[in-house]
Amino acid sequence: MTIDRVAARAGVGKQLIYRVWGSKAEVVAQAVLQGTFSLGVVPVPETGDLRVDLEFWLTARAEAILAPGGRSVARALAAASAGGPDRRELFDEVLTHPAGAVVVARLERAVAVGEPVPPAPPEVVADLLTGYLSLATLGAAPLDPERLRAVVDAVLPAPR
Repeated sequence: MTIDRVAARAGVGKQLIYRVWGSKAEVVAQAVLQGTFSLGVVPVPETGDLRVDLEFWLTARAEAILAPGGRSVARALAAASAGGPDRRELFDEVLTHPAGAVVVARLERAVAVGEPVPPAPPEVVADLLTGYLSLATLGAAPLDPERLRAVVDAVLPAPR
């Protein structure tokens, strides 16, 4: 996503875009918060193997981040969310909570059917997984399959 492309699609000059929004981060933020642009919620599959399911989910999220423009959009959202407590709460509501909710739901289903689950509360596990993705989005952590497996290994009990 570039301001040039946004301006061209809107049929206006990019100067107008900057005058109204001030930055690319603000354009992305408004588009996400208004529902014009969605990052989508990737559900955690339910194969009966929580470890496999969480690895699949992390890998799918990593692929979205690594896709062309993925990091750029995520970084713009991170920058825009720093605009104050109200802005952070709104971003949590639109982005963070939905991602964590699918992990929590899968962990709760695992408990219900007797799968081995982490000793930490589901919300904490969701925070750890989504937090790792956030860190990786900013470029401070790798998103390769080995690291993603290690992240899942760190939150789940050892296999029986």
